Amino acid sequence: ARVESSANYLLRQSEGKLPAGGPRPGALPSTAAAITELRAGRQRLRKIFLEAEAWLDAWLVELQGLAGKAAAAASGMGEEDSKGKAEGGKETAKKSLDEYMRQSCNIHAHILLLNRNVPEHDLDERCVKRIISSFTFLSLHHTFNQGFLDVPETELFEVYQHHRRGLVRWFNKQQKTQEYGCFNRVLQEVHKQFATIDSAGGVDTNSFEWGCIGGDKRNAGRYSIVGPRRSDAERGDIAITKQNDAAWIELNVQLLQVTVRGRHVTPLERS
Repeated sequence: ARVESSANYLLRQSEGKLPAGGPRPGALPSTAAAITELRAGRQRLRKIFLEAEAWLDAWLVELQGLAGKAAAAASGMGEEDSKGKAEGGKETAKKSLDEYMRQSCNIHAHILLLNRNVPEHDLDERCVKRIISSFTFLSLHHTFNQGFLDVPETELFEVYQHHRRGLVRWFNKQQKTQEYGCFNRVLQEVHKQFATIDSAGGVDTNSFEWGCIGGDKRNAGRYSIVGPRRSDAERGDIAITKQNDAAWIELNVQLLQVTVRGRHVTPLERS
């Protein structure tokens, strides 16, 4: 992925598309043959990345199953006699769960790196679903600044900063062109990342409908669940709500912020 970033930099430099203050077009040594080879090599890398994502998906499914079993063991679910269950077994299960989640976070981090250099005009349902879902998973399950990831966290924030405007514009395009099905499928995939914090972890996310939060231009990039899904149609109007503080679940793509309402902090019991 970093090799692709370097190739992409050289290609943009040769086309004069780098920001002001960068090297002038032609300042870096390049030939027509080298540029042609860079373009072809980048296409080969994109094909490899698609194959790699299939492997990463398979590993995530396996880890999800292992994490589910570890979570059940850690909570004591299915025990016939809780007194006979050694506390050491629960502690081992908790450690295993932490490790499975750490591995899952690393896989999502690598998925983000693989999609770092997708140009805005190539953003499609698959790619947007990848980027938003992986960032949502990390924001919900990863503890930052603890050195748990194999990928530097600064690179992940750079990936998001690189794509943020394009992602908002992609959602705006779906709204304008009434791509009801595509819009909802992406956000329903995001909803699936909530399993470990949602009390109804087994909920069918496809039964909910997402919409845009309107009422103010500053709400661009804010999306929330608006109720049960109305239709299975591919095309149709996307709901717009002005109830900024009433949504059960909200995703703010601008800030990479997930809000789950109805979860309230309770005070400690008095001694």
